[in-house]
Amino acid sequence: MIVDMIRGATVICDLAIALFFYRYWKDKGDSLFVFFAVAFLLMSISTLVVALQGDGGDLAPYAYSLRLAGFLSIIAGIINKNRPAKR
Repeated sequence: MIVDMIRGATVICDLAIALFFYRYWKDKGDSLFVFFAVAFLLMSISTLVVALQGDGGDLAPYAYSLRLAGFLSIIAGIINKNRPAKR
């Protein structure tokens, strides 16, 4: 029961962080923010899927694939940010 409450809080926090990064992207126009927003949205979905699966949900491969996609989004954003500017 406590684990479910912590997972729910994690989903809410991940969604809030994703919304903050989305807002920063709309304000600043920096593409790094949208990559982070997508990453936190995927993390939120992953945690929600694990919570809905109940016991043993952490072992589901699709939950890990969502987390992997989130981390790859962060890596892609960092690589995109550090590319040399075209002249």
